Amino acid sequence: MDQKNEDNPTPEVSVGAPCAKALLRQKAEAQFRKREMGPAEKLEDLTPEARGEILHELRVHQIEMEMQNEELLQAHAELEASRALYFDLYDLAPVGYITVSGSGMILQANLTAARLLGTTRTALVKTPLAQHILSKDQDIVYRLRKALIETGEPQQCDLRMVKKHGAATWTHLEATAAQDDAGSPVCRVVLGDISVRKAAEEDLINLRTAVEQSACTVIITAPDGSIEYANLATEKTTGYTRAEIAGENPRIFKSGEQDAEYYRNLWTTIQSGNIWRGEFHNRRKDGSFYWESATISPVLDDRGEIHHFIAVKEDITERKLMEARLAEALRRAEASAVAKSEFLSVVSHELRTPLNGVLGFAELLTYTPLDKKQKQFAETISASGNLLLAIVNDILDFSSIESGKLAVQTAPISLSELVGQSAAAARKLAADKGLGFVCEVASGAPEQIAGDARRIRQILTNILGNAVKFTSSGSVAFRVAPSSEKGWQLLDFSIEDTGIGISPETLRRLFVPFTQANSTNSRPFGGTGLGLAISKRLAEAMGGGITVTSALGKGSVFTFQLPL
Repeated sequence: MDQKNEDNPTPEVSVGAPCAKALLRQKAEAQFRKREMGPAEKLEDLTPEARGEILHELRVHQIEMEMQNEELLQAHAELEASRALYFDLYDLAPVGYITVSGSGMILQANLTAARLLGTTRTALVKTPLAQHILSKDQDIVYRLRKALIETGEPQQCDLRMVKKHGAATWTHLEATAAQDDAGSPVCRVVLGDISVRKAAEEDLINLRTAVEQSACTVIITAPDGSIEYANLATEKTTGYTRAEIAGENPRIFKSGEQDAEYYRNLWTTIQSGNIWRGEFHNRRKDGSFYWESATISPVLDDRGEIHHFIAVKEDITERKLMEARLAEALRRAEASAVAKSEFLSVVSHELRTPLNGVLGFAELLTYTPLDKKQKQFAETISASGNLLLAIVNDILDFSSIESGKLAVQTAPISLSELVGQSAAAARKLAADKGLGFVCEVASGAPEQIAGDARRIRQILTNILGNAVKFTSSGSVAFRVAPSSEKGWQLLDFSIEDTGIGISPETLRRLFVPFTQANSTNSRPFGGTGLGLAISKRLAEAMGGGITVTSALGKGSVFTFQLPL
């Protein structure tokens, strides 16, 4: 027989309708009472009509009992289904359910509550609720139960419950007063795991605290630019309170010293979803100016649309003032350097004019009849004058380089003549000191090169002179050979000596003007310390360079590379 449903409550067998069954039951009971009160009758003594009536009544009772039996079975099935559904909903609910007695004992618990506390339902039931709450938070439950008893209104709170293995988990608890079947007061409790939410809230609190306490200005605006949030540093930097700038546009900070195009570029950048970085020259509430370094970032939603802008700005006023002071100091230093170079140039020129006269007449004096002592005096005057002239020439060259007035000429040069003229003076000096001197030009070297012969000779003469000067025994080798580096064709002029060598520390400052390897007052070698500095600048002016390798007590190798 089909089950009943709300759309068609009448079953296929209409005899079982509630009113008909009641009437038939009443009629049958009346007939049985009448028969019990009257004389007993045998079935064979009854008339066919009476037997038919009894059979009819029996059939009616049979159908009624069958219908009642089927209704009972159907009700039982529905009850079992409801019970199964109830337990499914109860056990598999996304929140924990527990029933707590008036004394605080857990009477019932679903599977979710057991999982929340990291235990089984069997182990959870018949244990005190307080046993599963962190000791620091048990006072929260006490106040909740007190309020529940006094008001009868549902109560809720957040607290930490302890799992079986001892770990605490944040839980949201909602409690409702109820009664059990015996009428005793119980408490229905709903538990929800809020650990993720609490962690997010803690992160948010930490982030907000960091933003609030940041030394940088942090401003959040709506897409139209109106200010929705500003941290405490904003008040300190701008002089405005947060209440004063809420809803305002950041243009209230503008000083007017940056043009509209500057802000148009900013707005175009951030509206296109890109990050803008730059500097603002702004005005405080009191009218004073300040500089800020700013980074403005758009904040996008899930659809990629801008719903906020975040500006993080740092007050760089002191840095700007320092930069201005440094720029002014640099300008003055450069002006001083120019004045120094001009002074040196003028003084050097003025020194060289009378010095040439001294050298000329000293040389003429040697051609006159002189005794041995007088000739020695004349030669000393000439040697000292030439040394002084070399120093003056070095100062003049350095002044020209510093002032950017150094001129480099380009003309065809015979390599053999250049090498011979450069090596002549060094060869004589080496012979005077008893040193060996080697001069070699590789077979692959070109016969002619282009360059400034005077400047190249100046470089080579200086390096060769140093090699001989700082070598007390052994030899000096001057070698010329072609090479290549990074696609460039070069000509290497290498000067190798067996002299005193140079320490690694000294190598780092070797080409600094007015510096020598031994800069003490008692140094055994003279010189201004300008020679190598000038040589390096000259080499670089011709597109080349000078490199050096050296070891203390073993000698040095200087290489002047000249592009071909």
